[in-house]
Amino acid sequence: MSVLMEPGHVTEYPLNHARILYGNAITAATATGARAKFPASAALTETTYERWSPAESGDSITLTFPSQNINAIALAAHSELQPTIEVRHNGAFIDVTAYPTNDDPSLISDFTTDTHQLLNYSPDNQAILFLLKPRRVDAIRITVTYSGTAPTLGVVRAGNVLEMTRPFYQGHNPAILAADNTLRPNVSESGEWLGASLIRQGRSVKMDWKNIASSWIREKWTPFSKTIKTSPFIIAWNAKKFSTDVFYCSSSDTPMPTHSGPRDLMSVSLSARGYSDGTEPEVLNLAASTFDEMFTFTRASAATIIDIDGTLREVGVDVPRLVEYDGAGGALGLLIEEQRTNVITRSQPTVADNYWQALTDTTLSDVTLAGLPALRVTRDTGTGGLQALITNTQGNPNNVCFRTMIVRVSDPANQHLKLRIAGDSGSAYYPDDNSFHATFDLSSKTVVHTGSRAGTAEIKELSVGVFKLTLHQTFTSSAAFVAAGWEFRLSDQSDAGDYNTSQVPQGSWFEFTACQREELVGFPTSYIPTAGTQVTRAADNCVRVLGDEFNPEEGTLYAEAQYLNSNTTTGGTYGLTDGTSSQRMLVVFEPSGAAGGSSDFITAIITDANSVAATIPSSVNAVASGFHKVAISYNSTSFTFAVDGVIVGTASHAGVPTVDRIDGQGGTIGNNGTLTKDLYLFPTALSDAELTTLTGGT
Repeated sequence: MSVLMEPGHVTEYPLNHARILYGNAITAATATGARAKFPASAALTETTYERWSPAESGDSITLTFPSQNINAIALAAHSELQPTIEVRHNGAFIDVTAYPTNDDPSLISDFTTDTHQLLNYSPDNQAILFLLKPRRVDAIRITVTYSGTAPTLGVVRAGNVLEMTRPFYQGHNPAILAADNTLRPNVSESGEWLGASLIRQGRSVKMDWKNIASSWIREKWTPFSKTIKTSPFIIAWNAKKFSTDVFYCSSSDTPMPTHSGPRDLMSVSLSARGYSDGTEPEVLNLAASTFDEMFTFTRASAATIIDIDGTLREVGVDVPRLVEYDGAGGALGLLIEEQRTNVITRSQPTVADNYWQALTDTTLSDVTLAGLPALRVTRDTGTGGLQALITNTQGNPNNVCFRTMIVRVSDPANQHLKLRIAGDSGSAYYPDDNSFHATFDLSSKTVVHTGSRAGTAEIKELSVGVFKLTLHQTFTSSAAFVAAGWEFRLSDQSDAGDYNTSQVPQGSWFEFTACQREELVGFPTSYIPTAGTQVTRAADNCVRVLGDEFNPEEGTLYAEAQYLNSNTTTGGTYGLTDGTSSQRMLVVFEPSGAAGGSSDFITAIITDANSVAATIPSSVNAVASGFHKVAISYNSTSFTFAVDGVIVGTASHAGVPTVDRIDGQGGTIGNNGTLTKDLYLFPTALSDAELTTLTGGT
């Protein structure tokens, strides 16, 4: 049927790598009702002909096991099943709300030129694989509602999926399109063709993986291979692009990994036969579509992205940044950012530009770091601290800012890099802990100290020995001196220390580049290169006009957002619209004086099919610090608003607005200083209890 993924599911490898669920944690089963000859215990077996079936709509089956961590559930050998899944965590059942994995952006580096198969199909009752948020549970409850013929369920599995470290090596025959049927021809005694009888059917699949580390084979593959001949397994060969290809398989193979080259790499193959319930999927469309055909993307400026090897790469105007990497080779997917400005006017320092100063007994030299021009500061005589200093940051001291940069040092095992905000010529708060600074341990890759005036700090390794450092500060008028400069210091001290007594030996050096300061912001964004003037990167805008995948009769709009603007006349908005304000469903962060009459509150507004507006204001202060979780659940007659785990209220309306896009009032999501961390559109109207849980309540 499909792969479905719950928000919070943790992946080690991209979703275009196979997922295999083998073994089973489940040990017992009970049901609130069962038809004769369809007991709950039938769901515990591996056979596909023994099944549980409810006695009436609303019956549930509960499957229990010793408490343990799981991240996957699979259902197979079922018919007409539309289940509600819950897991029991800390004694309470929790709904599993999962979404098709192929709704996410691809994790392939050349996504713009890659093609994507858009498959419409009739229900074929194949296996369903739920990829869950990891949690410790001891039971699963499956509830089914139906009209007409009662559904059946033959196989339930729970455990942890095996994530293949490599995708398939070569061409693959998708099981959903590969019937493996045995026919018996019927011929008369005189040799006339009388047709044929189908005596056995199924789906065959061949899997081939290459260049897998032998240590991974021994640790991960071997336990799976020991179960293959005695127990079926569930496999999704490419959940990213073909989420419908999920099968309950068995195999008579004895897969034998072999070394595939001079390096310590191995290859392994496996043939399997997938269970078939006797139906063939009705393929309505299997057309190749590119990213540009599926989405409209614009950005009015160039931008940068972290590549798989940790280098920074620039992409041009209107080019989507389709794979932002995490620094460890893990792909994070499509990068969407708001407009930002780098106020540092020489972000890639060189000796010639004379933008950075250094202490005496040092030498400055030009190098390359993370693919960018960089400056190396080397201690050429004596010992002591090693410093580079900007004397002017063009900044207003009364603001919030993030400072980021990329660095490398000569001896990460014994050296610490301190980033601090200095006064004129480094005089103010120079030696002590009462300053805006953070100390980064490049060996343990941790922040080991922050000054009493500093905010938060973060360190991330982009490639071996190359780090991105971030320092967040909130300035006040009493700290006006900080406008003068900022500095790096290489030190042998990991605590607050005294900068003047820091010692590093002769020949020690540090390198830095990609220097950035973003002001009046709630989080740092990607690097913006500058070469003499401040530079602004335009906002990313990626839009899909809603089609048949959107349910206009009911649904739930959810976001986790923060209002950052101190403006007192205009609110930030996001929601569903018709491209204008005549019909819309919005969440509005309204400061004093904004339309809606809710001073400093978060408000839900629906302008219905008759252009009549209804509002539900919360009592939550929209300009309070931090993110808020908000949700609107709507149907054809009313909508309910929830904020931070509390049901704020319900209002009626005369017909759901006719909307066709996810948008913000005025054309941008997060308009006027609203940062949106998460945004979901559910195809059903969630209950009050579900809204409470979704927005952070209990």
